[in-house]
Amino acid sequence: MGSLATTWKGKTAWWLYNLFLTTKAVFTAPAWVPVVVAVAKRRHSFAGRLGLRGPQRFRGGRPIWIHALSVGEVRSAEPLVRHLAGAGTPLVVTASTRSGFGLARNLFAGLDLPVAYFPYDFVFSVRHAVSRLRPAAVVIVETDIWPNFLAEMKRRSIPVYLVNGRISDRSFRRFGRLGKLAGHLFSNFTTICMQTDDDARRLLALGVPPSRIRVTGNLKFDLALPSENGKPGSEMRRRWNLPADRSLIVIGSSHPGEEEIIVNALEPLVRGKNGACLVVAPRDVRRAAGIAERLRKEGFAAGMIGSRTSAGRDPQVLVVDRFGILRHLYALADAAVIGGSFVPAGGHNPVEAAALGCPVIFGPDMSDFRQIAALLKEAGAAFQVQKPEKLNQVVARLLSDRNLAARMGQRGQRLVAENRGAVEKTIQALQLNRAASDRETPSEA
Repeated sequence: MGSLATTWKGKTAWWLYNLFLTTKAVFTAPAWVPVVVAVAKRRHSFAGRLGLRGPQRFRGGRPIWIHALSVGEVRSAEPLVRHLAGAGTPLVVTASTRSGFGLARNLFAGLDLPVAYFPYDFVFSVRHAVSRLRPAAVVIVETDIWPNFLAEMKRRSIPVYLVNGRISDRSFRRFGRLGKLAGHLFSNFTTICMQTDDDARRLLALGVPPSRIRVTGNLKFDLALPSENGKPGSEMRRRWNLPADRSLIVIGSSHPGEEEIIVNALEPLVRGKNGACLVVAPRDVRRAAGIAERLRKEGFAAGMIGSRTSAGRDPQVLVVDRFGILRHLYALADAAVIGGSFVPAGGHNPVEAAALGCPVIFGPDMSDFRQIAALLKEAGAAFQVQKPEKLNQVVARLLSDRNLAARMGQRGQRLVAENRGAVEKTIQALQLNRAASDRETPSEA
């Protein structure tokens, strides 16, 4: 595994790792082979992840390869991708999950850049993908660190960077169990750009050389606002087929089981005369139809919004079934409830809602976004509730006190504006614009 494989322990770990991958693939084949054979979308993603399908070689220059694991990482990568694309840097974007792949294609459709699947970490898959893409450099956003991939980049002398890095409590514990192997693994990166000083200190504790670590801030603060932002709310509500005369509460990036927790907590606000309309945007939009059906069985007037709008005459809950529209909904919302925080999932990014002037509410678990959550609370832009039963009380207060909601929205926007600049710091730290032009000759196997 790069420098990891130069020691006896490293070589042993490398062989054991590949033995584990192969054994797992063989023993789980009865479960995944029929799905791949039967479902066209699975066949497409499977071929891409084997490295057998994807963009052809670039003409006139080797691209910067930007990889984002799933939905959250794709959103983090967006400001960096748009900045580099605007500067004329050749790019290719990959994601590991189907949801991340779909969002990347949606977000970057107007940039005319290829979007592909990241290869499985089998040696042959990685080599096929790298030979096809011939990158000048690789940028991994936040997470998705794979030993065989890093080893192949090192073998080909292709620099790999980690940007917008963060190490949660859980990740720190997992890496800590690896001992010195964790430090060796991270040392395969040329430069590591971390979000906060605390994240950087955790890397140092894992044995990563300080010369490779930079603190560049959080790319999420540099996100671009929707082009519709600032248009009359009534016009935007018509576009998204939303009730024109009712308060709107958006539940963003919810997890399985969480929708029922939040919707049931807010039921008094929904059931009342001229009650609020809830919009549920699940983390995985493929769950949308199932969520709507369960809510109907519980007696809610539930419809769909996005690719298959079926709101009905007077919907109480709308479930989003399409990627890429959550930010537009935040721009309309009277309050935003952040998913992943009422179940033990670490929370999700609240910056997007705050940047659009929406008061933010999250539950007890924001461990993956601890710094951002603390900043929003300190600025008076967010409420944190420890129990779902308190959620109705907080949201009701925001809907009845419009001045409070407006102040919270303004404070959130101000906080986001004050923390912008991570993209420029990241570009300077990695010198990515230079990387594409300096490395015209491919380093083949």
